[in-house]
Amino acid sequence: MTKFILCAIVFGVAAAVAQVTPPPPEHPVALVLESNGAQLERAGTSLPLAAKPGDLLFAGDALRSGPDASARFLFCPGKASEALGPNTEAIFGTDQIRLKSGNLTAKTPAPICLLPELPRTLAPGELIYPAVQTRELKKPAPLPDDQQRSLLTELDPIDRALAAHPEDPAALVAKAAVLQKYNQSAEAADQFRKVSETLPDAVWTRQLVYVAAKSSPRRDTEPAPPKPDLVQGKTYALLVGISNYQKLLKEQLLQFADQDAITFHDHLKSGKGGSVPDDNMVLLTNENATTAAIRNNIHQFLKIRAGIDDTVVLFIAAHGIVNDAADDQDAYIVTYDTDPQDLKSTALPMAEVEHVMDEDLQHVGRVLVFIDVCHAGSIGTVVDKKGNKVNAIVAKILERKGQVFGLLASQPDQYSIEAPNFGGGHGAFTYFLLKGLNGDAENTSTGMIGPNDIFKYVLNKVEDATDSQQSPEKTGFLSSEVSLVDLDKPGIELKPFVPLEREQLAGLKKGRHIRALEPSAALVPARVVTRINRNLALFDDALEHGRVLPETPQSAFTALASLQRDLQPQEYAIEEGRLRIALEDKAQQQLLRYLEGDQIPQTREDFLSGALYLDSAERLAPESTIVESKKLFFRGRALIFDKRYPEAANILEAAARLDPRGAYSYNALGIAFLEQGNYDRAKLAFQDATARAPHWAYPWHNLALAYTETGDYDAAIRSYQQGMRLAPQYSYLPYNLGLVYQRLNRREDAQAAYRKALSLSPNLGEPYNALALLDASSGHFAGAERLYREALDKNPGLLAARHNLAVLLSGKPDRTAEAIDLWRANLAKTPDYLPSRLSLAEALAAQGKPAEAITEYEAVVKAKPDYVAARRALAALLIKEKRYDAALVQIQEALKRSPHNAELNEQAGDVEGELHHPAEAGAFYQTTLENATEGKVRKRIKAKLARSHRVLF
Repeated sequence: MTKFILCAIVFGVAAAVAQVTPPPPEHPVALVLESNGAQLERAGTSLPLAAKPGDLLFAGDALRSGPDASARFLFCPGKASEALGPNTEAIFGTDQIRLKSGNLTAKTPAPICLLPELPRTLAPGELIYPAVQTRELKKPAPLPDDQQRSLLTELDPIDRALAAHPEDPAALVAKAAVLQKYNQSAEAADQFRKVSETLPDAVWTRQLVYVAAKSSPRRDTEPAPPKPDLVQGKTYALLVGISNYQKLLKEQLLQFADQDAITFHDHLKSGKGGSVPDDNMVLLTNENATTAAIRNNIHQFLKIRAGIDDTVVLFIAAHGIVNDAADDQDAYIVTYDTDPQDLKSTALPMAEVEHVMDEDLQHVGRVLVFIDVCHAGSIGTVVDKKGNKVNAIVAKILERKGQVFGLLASQPDQYSIEAPNFGGGHGAFTYFLLKGLNGDAENTSTGMIGPNDIFKYVLNKVEDATDSQQSPEKTGFLSSEVSLVDLDKPGIELKPFVPLEREQLAGLKKGRHIRALEPSAALVPARVVTRINRNLALFDDALEHGRVLPETPQSAFTALASLQRDLQPQEYAIEEGRLRIALEDKAQQQLLRYLEGDQIPQTREDFLSGALYLDSAERLAPESTIVESKKLFFRGRALIFDKRYPEAANILEAAARLDPRGAYSYNALGIAFLEQGNYDRAKLAFQDATARAPHWAYPWHNLALAYTETGDYDAAIRSYQQGMRLAPQYSYLPYNLGLVYQRLNRREDAQAAYRKALSLSPNLGEPYNALALLDASSGHFAGAERLYREALDKNPGLLAARHNLAVLLSGKPDRTAEAIDLWRANLAKTPDYLPSRLSLAEALAAQGKPAEAITEYEAVVKAKPDYVAARRALAALLIKEKRYDAALVQIQEALKRSPHNAELNEQAGDVEGELHHPAEAGAFYQTTLENATEGKVRKRIKAKLARSHRVLF
């Protein structure tokens, strides 16, 4: 099989270079000061969210107010404070406000109106783990006199305003912006914290605290010139190799990426590789190479451990994707627990690697990056049509100044292969890289292996082995005087290369996705590290056995607390990171299940457990917006099960504000609106979810539900068809499509959709139940009964199938007893299953068993007090039993809910007549007459009304 490590799987038409650099900072144009029910719509987003005090508005954003809503804001281009009138929609531009409806009021001059510069959205990598910033903020060198005077001049009116009103949000924000403008990082960060205290919903303040912190001058000096070789100083390495993936198809898995990383680890441990100790390396393979694990070790391990004289080695062998179908065209590392349906929420953006290179590793002496890039053809439903673009992105990332050297496995338009031919099981690039570093690339004239030496060797060997179909690339710069290995020491053993056969090379030239040889059956050896320190051993045991929540007996939190006295701060931070990874991995599993939609429906407890894991993770990363956003998502989604829809929507909106790139919150928001019958807002939310995760099927299903509820069946069918294209393996999509077809009486289409669902999930009971309903509606009694029983055989707990079978059997007088038994079986399993209880009550009444029927109806109205029809049926039975007072109670309760119901009023009049209350009976008959429309009914009521008058007079 051809091998793709960090492969560019292109969505649609590939751009020359996907977007990697963070979004540029902009100047906002407005600041929301007060809001009472107003809504904020971001440019490029469909669903408006609640406007909050502290929201910054950029050009293209809009504020909306309803009849009872209002908002007051600063508009800095106009240097004014204004307010939205009722039913107003205002679109903010760079120099003016355009009104689509309504008007602006209460315009007053705003002498202080200065807003900070920042990107519209958080860049990937920003605010992931900001609490790990270990450098102290230090005041910069004094400003030149002219700049100092300018700073004080600009601050003077702001400070006077704050002296009069210390919590004035406009003045607080303006002061922070001025300090930011003059690069007063420590003071700016402190001021942004004050803004956050006054405006707690202003998420952007966290970002600017972080930006101010990272831009603060370091206490260390400028990097010293690089050492002449890698032996001096220490080496720290992060090695990632992923062959197996949780969410990819079998044919999309790699063969030897994990072995590549393991063997590179062995090389670094060897004498030639520098005898790097295990404590200085992190090896992540397969199920251990999760998004949280790679992210934590990129942001934590490398940054914390490496210093100015040290070398960082980053080796990554894994799939990769360029998301050209999304709005940002980001490139992503596909981790073990990535779901291609939602890359933004589950994969690792390449921009985070760039962020680490640009920001976190600037103080490191040297950085060596080895990326084995391959071409997989497809990942999930994503098909690569234009070739690999990730290499171009990686090359751009490695352009930073300093001693950075990178080797990439192939050029953007090439395949990279892996096969047992390469040393028993490696990628071509990694195998010859290791061979070269093991001594084969020695420059005989210098007696060393420098950067150019290893590149020339790998390039020649890989091109020769692949008949020039794969050509590695070099990027970055490292002094030619640097020796990459110690040739005087022993290396590792590598099996010989077995040349590829002619037909295999021919397959490469044709661009076929070949499997060079069958994959090796050898298993990757497990790496076991035994801890001598007792507390470390207890900590390891707790992590291994999943005891990661604080309340769990012998929890990892308990062991971690004990480690504080055993470890240095840097060592402790690394162990703390391992616990955070375990917690985030647990929550990620719940998110992955959520991405499967209704294929495996989740429970309230699933979402609560996700929130619990992230709440514990937040103890270790209290300022991570990603962690907080997902925690709020889980909490909000759990509230939907409790039918607390407005509260759920508020929490889910907060999650979306924290992570506006995440589709998960918008999809859950849509579900909350859908459950409340707010179909228009539900559609907008689902559309935002599909925009953020174009390959996620679940929001397309939910969008179809909203279209169905509003009668737009054509749009619902198109949405289901799109979902089925994205997730052809999910049976719930064709099943629900069949329900739409059935509603439209398109029987053949419905049957085809149900049978498609069965072909995907043969043991699913629901499609059998749906097919049986079609047969029953056509009078095919025997076929319907057989399908109902098949449904129950597949799923004995399927209440609807047992109920429908009972309804079918109750149509045959000789089988009514069977039907009653089936309804009672349903109620034994689920007492509040009202369809079966109602049908049972009707059947018992028809069989002349009024007492039993009354018992069933009483259970119905107790469970559903507003069920008017059930109260009327119960009253009718009570009347037959001459229990007039009890019947009247039920009728009166029904009339409270439906006072103009003619049938109820007539029934009440009849009961009052039986109770010898002619005046009351006449009053009910009069109301009946006022609401009855049919002539026969009016004639009957007039006769009853006349009789009541005769009795009365």
